[in-house]
Amino acid sequence: MLLLFDAKHQYLGEVALTEQGALKSIFLTSKGDEEIGATVALWQTKGVSVKQQLRPDPMQNDEAFFIERIQPRMPGFKQACLSWAQEMKIAVIDLEDHLMSFWETLLRLPLTASERFTYLLGICRTSEKKREAWRVLFADLRYDDSAASKRTLNKLKVRLAKEMTSSFCDV
Repeated sequence: MLLLFDAKHQYLGEVALTEQGALKSIFLTSKGDEEIGATVALWQTKGVSVKQQLRPDPMQNDEAFFIERIQPRMPGFKQACLSWAQEMKIAVIDLEDHLMSFWETLLRLPLTASERFTYLLGICRTSEKKREAWRVLFADLRYDDSAASKRTLNKLKVRLAKEMTSSFCDV
């Protein structure tokens, strides 16, 4: 699953893919529909435009390229989508299926867009052993507007921040 985020880490939507990398489905949030909806709609009829570089004569400084259109149901769609996202400055997290429960929990919590994005990145980079401890914590997490829930959420944020700092530093 490809999760799409804008430059301010606002969640734009998700792209589900087949095992071969072809499009299965696309879901856009209202923000995603506003920012990229028209482009995504064009993919259905025209495909994703991918700029392909040609190697001209090394003695010349000319740049040569052509535009290839990859249809959504083609196996190369995933790579085309990633290239498009990079060109559009859209952040993509390629989320493995077994991590989807973390994302679903993060969506339910009262977090800022940047917190949600950063925590998801940290969870993706954390070792599987450490992730198991997070699974238990996330499974037990129930949020409401009570003081106890707010304290639990703050403790979670502190713990996630420490864990992520450790994960990023270990790379």
